[in-house]
Amino acid sequence: RDLHSFPTRRSSDLGRERALESKLQAEQEIAKIQVEAEARLICALRARLSPILYLLGTMAVQRSNAEQGELLGRLKQAVLAAAVGHSDSASSCRSIFFQASGDKMRCAGYAGPEGHTEPARTVFARGSDDPLGAYMFRVLDEGRAVLVPDVDGPDVSVRFPPDRSYQAAIAAAVVAGDTGYGILTLDAAEANTLGKTDLEVIKTLASLLGTGLALVSGGSRPKASAAGIEWPSVTPGPAFHPDS
Repeated sequence: RDLHSFPTRRSSDLGRERALESKLQAEQEIAKIQVEAEARLICALRARLSPILYLLGTMAVQRSNAEQGELLGRLKQAVLAAAVGHSDSASSCRSIFFQASGDKMRCAGYAGPEGHTEPARTVFARGSDDPLGAYMFRVLDEGRAVLVPDVDGPDVSVRFPPDRSYQAAIAAAVVAGDTGYGILTLDAAEANTLGKTDLEVIKTLASLLGTGLALVSGGSRPKASAAGIEWPSVTPGPAFHPDS
């Protein structure tokens, strides 16, 4: 038979096949990068969790109030260091623990980029006079954790300060059982540098910090949770993360 009688493949078909192959290769490379990144994260987090778990174990058997207080201070700093240190964006991240007392939440611990050690001056308050503070208390009362990848995103319903130093934020309630102790936050200087993996890490660290606070307080409910304020019906939105 004449060679010209055999059907030939169109160049457009070959182009589509090559494009598909390139797409599959790219997806495989992205998956490989993600697996490697998650493996590095697990190793880094395991190293960060070791001192936290050691402190919790020591606190569980320690009886002296003075020693408990010293251990709790070390636990807070270990949790904050782990929050900042786990991320590939650690050089631009900071973490703050806002501890609830009465109707206010104040900075009770801070970790940030090297050379930046000034704690947050923001104070959250319950009530209608401070909508942002009221929202943060609601996050605490509901035991939630929230991620805002881009604080300037169109779906963000909370107004952020124009002079802020961050573009992405996470806030997680620090609770033990039904008792709320405060909010653990993580923020980053660039948008879309914090994701779901970061959110899960912060939730885990917030839970460990809540366990330590419960050990020291004997499980008693802090005054902030006993305020007895009736909350109006609202639609939850992204959490506000304060600037220092």
